[in-house]
Amino acid sequence: MRWLSIPAERGDLWIRLLIPAAVGMIFLAVLLAERGPATIDLQLIAPREALSGVTIPLRAYVFELGDGNPVALDASITVALKRGSDVLATTTLDPSSVFGREGGLIAPEGTEGELMLWASAMVGEEQAAVAREITIGPEASETGRRGRLQTDLQRYTLFPPSGDPPDALEARALGGDCSAPGPCELRVWVGEPPAGVALVDVEGGTVAPRPECNGQVETSGVVRCAIETTNNEATITVAAYRGQVEVGRRRIQLPMGLAAPELTLDSSSLRVRRRHEEEGALIVDLFYEGRWQGTATLEPEDSQALPPFPGLWRVQARADAFGSDHAATRLFMPNATPAQIAQHPRQNEWLDPMALAHRRGEFRCEPADSLMCSDARLAEFMLAAGELEVAVVPSATSGAAQVNAGLHDTHQDRRGWAALLIALAGFFVAMVVIRRGLQATQEARRIIAISEGEARLTENERPPWGIYASAGFVMTVFGTVALMVLSRGCL
Repeated sequence: MRWLSIPAERGDLWIRLLIPAAVGMIFLAVLLAERGPATIDLQLIAPREALSGVTIPLRAYVFELGDGNPVALDASITVALKRGSDVLATTTLDPSSVFGREGGLIAPEGTEGELMLWASAMVGEEQAAVAREITIGPEASETGRRGRLQTDLQRYTLFPPSGDPPDALEARALGGDCSAPGPCELRVWVGEPPAGVALVDVEGGTVAPRPECNGQVETSGVVRCAIETTNNEATITVAAYRGQVEVGRRRIQLPMGLAAPELTLDSSSLRVRRRHEEEGALIVDLFYEGRWQGTATLEPEDSQALPPFPGLWRVQARADAFGSDHAATRLFMPNATPAQIAQHPRQNEWLDPMALAHRRGEFRCEPADSLMCSDARLAEFMLAAGELEVAVVPSATSGAAQVNAGLHDTHQDRRGWAALLIALAGFFVAMVVIRRGLQATQEARRIIAISEGEARLTENERPPWGIYASAGFVMTVFGTVALMVLSRGCL
């Protein structure tokens, strides 16, 4: 029955041998060309949204990656603000004595839209890079805020008053943190009728003498008191006196936690210091109306001028280069009166009783010309309500993670060409399968026609779906290989 066999064509040898061999060589070449996981990691910290014409705060770090813990490297870092391939602004970050590099970049006035911050650093002969999206426009969302990491016994708590105290008897910690060791500055609001106050029954610390806080200076203003904390938990009792006779008291659980640095504000500048014996610089972050606007490193012996522009400012000092959970924080509003502070929208979150009294026009302070009724003292007390929370600095974007994911991989173009060639090879093989299948079908029909007649041939004539299914299977196999090659940059 040799006359039933289908003659082989010389082109089939090329299809059967050369195309699979070529596909295998392309696939193998792509695998061998892979650079493997990144060994240098450039990390960039920046806000996700910023205002045009305003400084974008930047911090960046370079690490060498290996089998053990990452090793910090010192390398010059350049950051560019890009729209596509257009560079709108560029800067070189300054070294920080705490860790890494720091600086800022100003988006040109009128800049709007989705842009890209592109940071790069040269480590030896290897370039590390990282990209971070940022939205620039006339408005920007605020940085997130949250409470400190505390246990229930370390959380600021006001207990109900007892006796017949003034209608307001409340103590607040400046900076929202009384962690040991170190002094904790308190501001005590005394309502109506006026009374003197003193701190009694202190647990977890000792009273630090203050002239106003002795129970003898009667006022309906804000009294300055202080304690020296010595434990991880502390409570105080504020006793109110009239004519040196106690008329009421209120117990207060002070805010505690892991010790934040000391942050001191005066009318025009700030200073920072670590609470523990070891000295060292601290990272200082500046926020304006809730938006992260500046970052710098400050030594203990240095002072930093405060911005004079009106509005709500927050300054935070931290020793941790990667987070603000244990940051010291203070709020200030330059040249603002207590009535203006009371009208700030943030008061809707704080629900400060003193601010509510100002809004209703019911606030009274006596003696009116005393230090305890001064605008600065009242502002300290009202803003201390917002110092119980910290602003969250954005997390870092890792360049090594982007390289490993192929987001800015120079080998991706090579993978694309390899995948295209594999797909084309699969297409040609599928075409040959269809062509050879149709030829075999026609030959079979010719043989049937010879042996059984034309009528029988017409009855058996059906579309050759099996041939097309075989070709589809071949295309699926080659397409899968092509996708595997492309996915090397996305795993």
